[in-house]
Parts: sequence; C-alpha cells; structure tokens
Amino acid sequence: MNKDLTGIESDFESLSNLINQAKTQVEHEQLYRFQKILHKKGLPFDKLNEDFESDGSIDANIKGRLRGLKKDLIQFAIQENKRNTKAEHILNELNSIKKRILNPGSHGNSMPYYEQELKEAIEIVEKMYILLNPNEIGT
Repeated sequence: MNKDLTGIESDFESLSNLINQAKTQVEHEQLYRFQKILHKKGLPFDKLNEDFESDGSIDANIKGRLRGLKKDLIQFAIQENKRNTKAEHILNELNSIKKRILNPGSHGNSMPYYEQELKEAIEIVEKMYILLNPNEIGT
C-alpha cells in the first residue's frame, strides 16, 4: 500500500512550536486573571503603594475594598508562583523528552527504554493538557 504523503507536513505543527504556544497560553491566562482582579471599579489603585489605612481622604468602604484587593493580589501572586513553577517544570520535561525521543541516535536497539520514554512523554503531555485546560477536567 503506497500512499502519497506529499503535503502531510502542512497538517502538523512542530512540537517546538506547540510548546511555545503552550508557554504563550499560560502567560496570556495569567495576565487575564491578573486584570480580572484589578478591574474592581472605583478603587484608587495608586493607594495600594501607600499607607491607605491612615489616609483620612479615603472612606472606610473604599479602605475595606482596598484591603480585599490587596489580599486578592497577594493570593494571586502565591497561586501564580505555584502554577508557573509547575508549568515551567512540565515544559522543561517536555522539551527534554522531545529531544530524546525525536533523536533516533539516542535509542540504539533498546526498544523497552524507548517505549518507557514514550509513556513518560504521554504522561507529560497529559499534565500539560490539565494545566492548560483546568476547567475541562472532571466534566
């Protein structure tokens, strides 16, 4: 069975390109979540860098909302640090596996080892999918 494979490459993207797209998606999602926190209307964001608690020109309601915003921003920073550390680890693993698996000279005749690398690669891709699509898990 001889199939014409002309043009097959146009249907596929390189793994390196997909890894870069994943990095970009993680960054865009992070920016979106950050902007969502900051879009609390009517708050003087510039006061967050000051001691707004002792500023008599800010009413108690705004001070309370600024406290809440400050808490949300700190929580966001903690969560994003954890998420970014996880994403960086997954992407580094994916890059490493890609270099090993797609390098036929690194395999020799050890098919069981190659099979294990493929299983590891699938697990890493699944981790990346979960990281990039957290809302789809469990649905």
